[in-house]
Amino acid sequence: MPGGDDPAPGAGHWIAQLYSEPESTGTAVRDQRLSAIHATVPEARVLRSRDYASLKPGYWVVYAPGPFADGRAAVGFCAQKGRVTANECIGRYLSDDQGDYGYQCTPPAEFPGGRCRRS
Repeated sequence: MPGGDDPAPGAGHWIAQLYSEPESTGTAVRDQRLSAIHATVPEARVLRSRDYASLKPGYWVVYAPGPFADGRAAVGFCAQKGRVTANECIGRYLSDDQGDYGYQCTPPAEFPGGRCRRS
């Protein structure tokens, strides 16, 4: 899988989620989306949401791996790449706990919304 040669990040990490594509659309659509995102975020990769309890299953998630200390750092990274809306980027916390689903940090980078830190 393009961008997937590296292992997926482990649980307990923040990522910058750049896009999510339903798995049902197939790998060709996923790969086209990843290729388009590579134009502005060449380090973008793909993971399967079902591999993390903190994500809704059934999606390919295009993401930048960071490392990011928290959701604010992920959103700040996206702002530097010109991805300044919630449709273009949110900070997401990856974990094996469904209770962590709510750790989502949204733009703007100057005043992010949502739950941007996990203590």
